[in-house]
Amino acid sequence: TREVVSDFTDGNEQLSVMRYTIDGSLLAVGSHDNFIYLYTVSEKGKKYSRYGKCSGHSSYITHLDWSPDNKFIMSNSGDYEILYWDIPSGCKLIRNRSECKDIDWATYTCVLGFHVFGVWPEGSDGTDIN
Repeated sequence: TREVVSDFTDGNEQLSVMRYTIDGSLLAVGSHDNFIYLYTVSEKGKKYSRYGKCSGHSSYITHLDWSPDNKFIMSNSGDYEILYWDIPSGCKLIRNRSECKDIDWATYTCVLGFHVFGVWPEGSDGTDIN
């Protein structure tokens, strides 16, 4: 249907990516203001509540993926950063990225991350990746 179920104003820049968890209980929204906004989803998708905000990217969010257990997010940004987030800890930035190398992601939309190391030819840069 075309029914509006929620209306939020978080930030003042355009949105670039949205991803639900596999079970649909959380929604992550990447924005051009460099933040990832998190919402809980309830009442069969009829109610959204602000859950948190991930802060740490130095450029706009381009891609993000959830772990199957809803505990982690992997994100890429316009300046080719790869960041990992601990969601139950309040969207805490994971500083030791090697802790995340063995996570099996629910989706693989991020063009940068452990799962694509070695894919890009020697001498390529972020402009070679779409």
